[in-house]
Amino acid sequence: MPARRRTRSTSRDDPDTVTERLVDARGMRCPWPVIRLARAARELGGPGRIRILADDPIAPGEIAALCTERGWTCRGGEGSFEIAIGSDA
Repeated sequence: MPARRRTRSTSRDDPDTVTERLVDARGMRCPWPVIRLARAARELGGPGRIRILADDPIAPGEIAALCTERGWTCRGGEGSFEIAIGSDA
């Protein structure tokens, strides 16, 4: 199942605009949710937010580990996580 993405473009003229992505990794088993999260972060190309939906019971620990490793902020649980990347996210 391909990742679904919702993107709101950033604008250098509007500092309140933030890029957001939605990654739907439901039905995928680890490590795929984390791989999709890392890909979405790379595609952001800078500060932004990613919401990932993942229902694998191992995913919360894997997502938290990736966020800690990369210095991202992670909130959520029960299959939905909000990831803030960069100081402006």
